[in-house]
Amino acid sequence: MKNLVSIVLGAFCVLYIANLGCGFLEFIPDNIPIVGNLDDASAGAILVACIKNVTNNLNIKTES
Repeated sequence: MKNLVSIVLGAFCVLYIANLGCGFLEFIPDNIPIVGNLDDASAGAILVACIKNVTNNLNIKTES
């Protein structure tokens, strides 16, 4: 179940970062100085955490 949640959340983060809506779906508009890119950075951090969670649950060894 944890893998499914991580995969779905990771897929959402990839779609959010890819910006398929051409900026239509933005939690924080990018034209706000400094704060505007925080949502993209947090989506990237969540994506890295999801990938790490899935690889740990599948017992895939990653270099640290």
